[in-house]
Amino acid sequence: MLIRELDINFSDGLSIITGETGAGKSILLGAMGLVLGERADAKTLFDKKGKCIIEAEFSISHYNLNDFFSQHDIDFESNTIIRREINSEGKSRAFVNDTPVNLSVLKELSSYLVDVHSQHQTLTLNTSAFQLNVLDITAGNQKQLNDYSNQFNEYKKLLKQLVELKTLESKSIAESEFLQFQWDELESAGLKQGEFEKIESELQLLNNTENIVLTLDSTSDILSDGETNVLSNITQAVTRLNGIARLHPSLEDILKRIQSCNIELKDISSELTALKSQFSLNPSQLEILNDRLSVYNKLQQKHRVKNADDLIVLQQEIANRLQTFQSLTDDIEKCDKQTQDLYNKLKQIAAELHSSRQKAAQSFKKDILKLLKEVSLNDAQFEVDLTATEELTATGTTAVRFLFSANKGVTVMELAKVASGGELSRLMLCIKALIANKTSMPTIIFDEIDTGISGEVAHKVGNLIEQLSESRQVLAITHLPQMAGKGKTHYFVFKHIEKGIAQSRIKTLSAEERVVEIAKMLSGEEVTDASLQNARHLLIKS
Repeated sequence: MLIRELDINFSDGLSIITGETGAGKSILLGAMGLVLGERADAKTLFDKKGKCIIEAEFSISHYNLNDFFSQHDIDFESNTIIRREINSEGKSRAFVNDTPVNLSVLKELSSYLVDVHSQHQTLTLNTSAFQLNVLDITAGNQKQLNDYSNQFNEYKKLLKQLVELKTLESKSIAESEFLQFQWDELESAGLKQGEFEKIESELQLLNNTENIVLTLDSTSDILSDGETNVLSNITQAVTRLNGIARLHPSLEDILKRIQSCNIELKDISSELTALKSQFSLNPSQLEILNDRLSVYNKLQQKHRVKNADDLIVLQQEIANRLQTFQSLTDDIEKCDKQTQDLYNKLKQIAAELHSSRQKAAQSFKKDILKLLKEVSLNDAQFEVDLTATEELTATGTTAVRFLFSANKGVTVMELAKVASGGELSRLMLCIKALIANKTSMPTIIFDEIDTGISGEVAHKVGNLIEQLSESRQVLAITHLPQMAGKGKTHYFVFKHIEKGIAQSRIKTLSAEERVVEIAKMLSGEEVTDASLQNARHLLIKS
């Protein structure tokens, strides 16, 4: 089947969609699914050279979605248009009010707009996630559950961070121990800035003490201590010049200069004498300095550095690295405390949620049993089995099982073990009827959930769906005349042959066309007076 172009405006209340098998109802629902964020497939395209465009317009002025649009930088419009474009390769683009969005955003938005209830979706009724969500909706736990969910996500991040820190710590232990050994060795060496150069200078003096003393002695002999010394000779020169200096001005000047040299040399001689007293051979001091110099040389060689100052820089670098390890330990302690504190808080919130769910389970059970009677499951039994778990999960510490039996005297068991497809559909319908008002779901689509039922049961299921449509838009694809008679508006999907190609079309039935369509649903293609009368009766009764 093919849809080249199709426009349809669904009315409020209950809209019924009927049509023979293969007429294209599934294509219509598939198009809706694409608008709601389902993955696209090029196989859905009849014309592989063309592009498929699906648009849906929603009136959302009363849906309180302004924050959602603001959060995702989408222009808010009271009449919001969602558009999906699919090319020949199956690649698609999605737009909300002409703003490009990814599928996750589109799915989130569509979850606020439409709920599709199909036979396939009924299988989710067996999942604990769906069952727990139903209880939370019933209990009005959404705000508390959102708070728990946000903090649980933070808790998971902290747990991951703690594991990473501890892994890093375990990898760093050997390095830390080695660095600590190196630092202790350098610290015990007592390295000081400039000490190495000072030791070298002192050793140079000590190693040359004997030569220095000998030189100083010989210099003193020349100046003052020898039998014929400089000072003695200069003194004689001064005495002699003294007798003639007055005879000529130049002689006086020379005398003064020689006297000045005499004074300077006497000072030098005195300093040499004083300096000689400072120098003496000291083997123990020489040994101490050589040992100290050896410490520096060994460390420089061991750490492959050029000089003593590099050793001091290395020691500081090791100290900084060790501080990093200490910081890692501190980070682990801090992260561990934050994780434990958040765990305790989550436990408390989870306990409150569990208590709320326990209370909701009782009223939920009572209401479900009442609705089950309305859809002709008079002997049905229903239980909500709740247990508290020790381990925290994304939804708390509650494990839930819906237990069901459709027949009197049959022990309740898990849904998958005891319920038929038709019974599951009716149970799901009852659940949807209970939670619809609490979820503010604007539009619900029922896709042939009436399979496996007929007669009065179908009539009662139709009544329940009709009740749902009193406060929201409901679309129901059905094969049952009892259901079709409940609709406010009736749409008919049919095949139309154009140029040898079957195409799907849809039209809104008039009152008389609707009578004929329901009559066909009752008796087949051959419409009889009886089927027409029954059809009118169904419409009046509805």
